[in-house]
Amino acid sequence: MLAELSPFNISLDVKRRLSKARYQHSLLAAQTAEQMAKSYGVDTKNAVLAGLLHDWDKDLSVDELVLKARMYGIEVPLQPESLLHALTAAISLPEVYPSLPGEVVIAIGRHTTAAPQMSRLDMIIYVSDIIEPSRKYHDPGFVEQVEELRIMSGPRSLEIVFTRSLCLTLAHLLDKQSYIHPVSIEAMADVLDSFGSSMDLADRGIYQQSRHVLGLARGLL
Repeated sequence: MLAELSPFNISLDVKRRLSKARYQHSLLAAQTAEQMAKSYGVDTKNAVLAGLLHDWDKDLSVDELVLKARMYGIEVPLQPESLLHALTAAISLPEVYPSLPGEVVIAIGRHTTAAPQMSRLDMIIYVSDIIEPSRKYHDPGFVEQVEELRIMSGPRSLEIVFTRSLCLTLAHLLDKQSYIHPVSIEAMADVLDSFGSSMDLADRGIYQQSRHVLGLARGLL
């Protein structure tokens, strides 16, 4: 039987599928996405659905993720396999929920690496995954920056909140000398080219820092 597309029923499906901690994260990501959607004039139901479902495949083992990716013809990156969960979920969830809106599917697929030409829903799901209140980070500096994002969300433009979120993620990965997906670098270049000229004077510091981080990330390609 195909699952019914309602936030309540989906939350039950997610609860059965994920660990307790991951389920709690998904609920809070959905709540955060709903709040952001209200602030930024985006469909709240789609935001809740994407928030609930974004980590649908997160608790699969690496072997299970790789097997599922290959089954659906998804190219398995050299590293890290954990990025696959967004792609496998996006391609398989319409089989579970055939009436799941396409924009929700796309937002789920983009929530780990981002992508060029992010929709407003895409941006909301990317940011809500980072700032939902149960997320714990070990780096004190990063904790402080995420708290800054939480304060920015709502009062500041969605584009600048997303730009700041992506910049912090890339800078964090650079500091850890961790893998950065090329699509994330393309996403940063795209958002800066698309919205950089329209940023308020107060946002120019974020723009300049993001350009700097983009240059460092490009140096890894």
